[in-house]
Amino acid sequence: LKVSFRSHKQLLSFSEEWKNKTVSQLIEIITDTVQKKFFNNSKEMVRIAELRTVDGYILDSSAQVGDLLRDNDAIEAVDYNEWKSLCQSPVLDSRQTDFRNDNLYWARVGNTQNNKLFIQLGYKALTNMIWLVLYDVESLSHFSNNGKQLVVRREGNSFLDDDDEKIIEENPSLNPFFEIHFVVKRGAVQEIHVSIKTPTDQQATIHSLDLNIKNNKIVLGEKRLVQSSTIEYEKEYTLPDPIKEGKSFDEIKQVESPAPPKEQPQISQFIVVEVQDQVQPDQSRQATNPNGRGFKNIFYSNFHIINKTDNDFIISKVESEIFDIRENPPAWKSGHTLIGNKNGYYHYSWDQRNTGIVLRTNDLNKYVAVRTEVDLNDVPYYEQQRRAHHVLGDPVRIRVRFFDKDSREITSLIVESKNEELALATRSSVEKKYENRKSEFFLDCDDLEAEARLYVAIFKGKHNESERLEIYCQEQNNNMWLYKSNLNKLAFEALQKKMEEIPLEKPNFKGPSGQSVKGWALVDLTNRSVYALKFELITNTGRALSYYPVPRDRKSVV
Repeated sequence: LKVSFRSHKQLLSFSEEWKNKTVSQLIEIITDTVQKKFFNNSKEMVRIAELRTVDGYILDSSAQVGDLLRDNDAIEAVDYNEWKSLCQSPVLDSRQTDFRNDNLYWARVGNTQNNKLFIQLGYKALTNMIWLVLYDVESLSHFSNNGKQLVVRREGNSFLDDDDEKIIEENPSLNPFFEIHFVVKRGAVQEIHVSIKTPTDQQATIHSLDLNIKNNKIVLGEKRLVQSSTIEYEKEYTLPDPIKEGKSFDEIKQVESPAPPKEQPQISQFIVVEVQDQVQPDQSRQATNPNGRGFKNIFYSNFHIINKTDNDFIISKVESEIFDIRENPPAWKSGHTLIGNKNGYYHYSWDQRNTGIVLRTNDLNKYVAVRTEVDLNDVPYYEQQRRAHHVLGDPVRIRVRFFDKDSREITSLIVESKNEELALATRSSVEKKYENRKSEFFLDCDDLEAEARLYVAIFKGKHNESERLEIYCQEQNNNMWLYKSNLNKLAFEALQKKMEEIPLEKPNFKGPSGQSVKGWALVDLTNRSVYALKFELITNTGRALSYYPVPRDRKSVV
């Protein structure tokens, strides 16, 4: 038999024994011969995609050699790398994982650029092919029998490592296999069935792919999941009731801020003071007692002052008071006051000595900033963090009084500081964040001390036509996607460890303020399936626990 591979040529003895072998077996013989003869001292591994006659006809890999070849025939062994460059992206890409060692079992079906059908089977890496066959239009459209026909079956003993082979010998039920079937109607292939079973699968995963021949071209159509690797049982599961402990921010009533007694504001005939804006900066921790604990709530009031006199005018002092609703009855309470200038957003320069303000004659553009501080040492820690919410009321009322050089009050006015709302995650805001999709599950828990809200949300998603559960929380690096294969792996690990609850890799974190988010998969060990996910959120002031029933897989039986 005359064989050529790239630029190499070799004569092989065409024995009677060969005639009873399949073309696939002949490819293995030629591969081994070429490797030893021409590449024995090279690290390159010879890979043959197909055998062709010198006039370009592909030898059917499942046919017997004696039916296709004669003595002195010449054939070309096609280099896999050369052939691969002709392959387009696979239409069907089926992958299953051996959960014991994460070894990959894969099958690919697609078209080549020269109008042929290719089928590849592989093990471990996507580059580790164990079987390859190509079909042209002729070989797909001339079958003598109709019905489902086995094209190839490759069992573990033909490709597994030695260690795995020993395990399979001890427990034959773990034996993995690949199967390719053609469904033939009216003498032509109409469907391709691809079956893969790994040692850790309950049953083979089966995909089907439609095939039609139109205008002498191979057209691949719809692909379907016929059977999944797990067996689903018609069993209903009763989940425990959810648990919610602690108050939420929504349940805390806002303290009504009583209005101060009506009084006639002091109006000056010399200057005009107008309120520009009122700002409450983010709360900052400041030590105000020997223990180093305590807070000051700070308010900035910005004023526009106009001198209406023909002479320079001096404001010698500015005082400010806060209407403190903590007093009984509520009363004005002096706050530490500084005056200065606003140079930008949250950017001020302050006169620590409070030496006063000079207004020049007919000065129309004098702007003054007043800083008012109030101690919050006698209120709960989480209320201090709440930027005066529920403590000083909303709005906070500040009375600012201006004095002349003779310490006479020349004008006063009351300004109001409206507290900003906390930006807390809600189900609708999380759904909006993730492309306005409807969530399947949402659990939250508030931390009144750390001024935060923990949450877990689940969405149904899809990637490369594979459905998945998308789990999101406030910690971006703790988001997780669960495909069917991930759930199957969790069930397998739970079975090995005999655990009915197995922790999820994510979300699973503990924050610096004592908060934690944890997740588990609930597993039916008898049926080897994940039937629910469990989540627990813990904060300094609350706890929430709830369950999400995993959608059933209805494609588990042919």
